[in-house]
Amino acid sequence: MNNTSIQHFLNRRYFIVLTLLVVIFAFLIVYMHLWGMDDTTEYYMFYEGEILSEFYQPTEKIAEFDQGHKEYYWGNKILAKKYKELLKKSPLKNNELGLYQLKNQTVYILPYWNKIKAKRFYVIHLFANNGQLFSGNKLKNIFTLLMVVFLVGVFMFMIKTNRQVSKQIKDFHQWLQAITDKQQVDNIDSTLPTNFNFIELTDTAKIVQTSLKEQLQLQHAERKRLKQQEYFLSSLSHELKTPLAIISAATSLMAKRNELNEKDQNALNKLIKATKKMQQLTQILLQLWRQQPSRQGVDKFSLANIVEQAIMECQQHFSEQKIHFNVTLIASENCLGLKSLAMIVIDNLIRNACQYSNTAEVIIVIDRCKLFVSNQYNEQYINEPLMLDAVVAQEQMYGFGLGLYLVDKICNQQSWLFNVNMTENEFNAQINFAANKIIQ
Repeated sequence: MNNTSIQHFLNRRYFIVLTLLVVIFAFLIVYMHLWGMDDTTEYYMFYEGEILSEFYQPTEKIAEFDQGHKEYYWGNKILAKKYKELLKKSPLKNNELGLYQLKNQTVYILPYWNKIKAKRFYVIHLFANNGQLFSGNKLKNIFTLLMVVFLVGVFMFMIKTNRQVSKQIKDFHQWLQAITDKQQVDNIDSTLPTNFNFIELTDTAKIVQTSLKEQLQLQHAERKRLKQQEYFLSSLSHELKTPLAIISAATSLMAKRNELNEKDQNALNKLIKATKKMQQLTQILLQLWRQQPSRQGVDKFSLANIVEQAIMECQQHFSEQKIHFNVTLIASENCLGLKSLAMIVIDNLIRNACQYSNTAEVIIVIDRCKLFVSNQYNEQYINEPLMLDAVVAQEQMYGFGLGLYLVDKICNQQSWLFNVNMTENEFNAQINFAANKIIQ
């Protein structure tokens, strides 16, 4: 494979073009020089005609000071026979320069008209054909032909060069399309192109190939990690079902016996409630990681009622913090969706707001099917380096702990719009439970 840089290729090709242009320019200089000789001959012939016709009388014999190259005659009578024959074939007017091509000579004839003497004075210049001067008309034709040939050659050369470059770029583009195809990614090691002639293209192809191989390895590693995570959580959900079922059966049996005192009964009620939540959460985890839609029907639920119930539970759970809930109800409206999932989402949002708040206030705003929850960061949370690093490392900011991660996954599955905005000391979360209707 002949590796050549595009710059070197173009420089070499355009150097050839420049050389051709220099040759054309050189021919043009020679051509202009020869034309200049023709103009000079005409000038001197007129000059000689004017001076000599004034100096010599028609009856005087004119001296041959450049014999064999210049001849002078007064009138047609004494004009040489060979010149008369030329003029007979192609007559000239007064002061008109004529060019005649003989076998071995090029003849210039000027019938100069002397106005004072009212007589023609013939000035004749002779040039041998094997000399430096050629016929002007013939030279013009030859040079014109050469110009056309050179220009056509340059034009064809440029077309060929552009096609070579464009073909390489086109082949590179097709190779990129082929290598990024899903069916070709597995055979990436054997797809390095061999028909590229430019270093830039071959180097870029190697870079792209290496990048795709690394990306493929990362994708395989990510798939493996996700499968392991999915298997772990799925297994965990299944393993939790058995002890939760035993706990649920035992608490139900204890509740039926009704043999506990009031204090123990309250503890049992809490245990029953926590067990139901754990069972519900386990089932949701299993559905999320299996990506199975819930078989439950669509419910109508009120955000205000669910928020009120979540606040009551948080007040009991975080009684020592004495958190104040600043609830604002802008407008009330029944929302459509799975009420059980909505309860988990709202409970997790409010619970996280209470757990990580550095003040005794959590702001909650309800506007139809939109819920807004805001709280200040807990200083203890900010000062914990491991948890802080975990938050910084995750660009999507799922939130604090598993709670907000579940919120994000559930909203994703149910097409509820979930937005999180984190500033230096404030956490804001907003959910639109009516977003699924807009998407549909």
